[in-house]
Amino acid sequence: MGQEEAKGHHSQRNDQTNQLARIFNDSYERVMHGPGRSSGEFYVAFYDLLTATSDEAASKFKNTDMAAQVRMLQSSVTVLLNFFVTSCQDEYLGQLAERHGKRGVDISPELYEVWLECLIETVRQFDSKFNDDVATAWRVVFSKGIEFMTSRYEGSLEK
Repeated sequence: MGQEEAKGHHSQRNDQTNQLARIFNDSYERVMHGPGRSSGEFYVAFYDLLTATSDEAASKFKNTDMAAQVRMLQSSVTVLLNFFVTSCQDEYLGQLAERHGKRGVDISPELYEVWLECLIETVRQFDSKFNDDVATAWRVVFSKGIEFMTSRYEGSLEK
């Protein structure tokens, strides 16, 4: 690939990344601030669905302060979106991966699949403009972070 081709490929990837980030951001605004909704409702509905869908998830959250959990997930969304756009891991994401790893709260890689499917289903319920592009944007934005988190599950830098 020549230098001009490489620049064009990089630019196209940036455009796709930016477009997905825009679709995600617009959807996120709708699910957080839809008519008659408070910003926490989305997360409460998500955790309700997750714990109803997965006995493993329900057991992980059994003794959890869910208000604090909602606040943590709200903070994590920004970090994960930033990671998707920049590919730069910050200290918070590293700590998050460590906390969710085998030596932390032990969130198995398989549970992330259930987590993501429940997240997409909750977006479907809350986003008045939900469509395949919105689902793809959410899936792609979170998949990169999930891939990072699962790569750190065993507690080493190796996959």
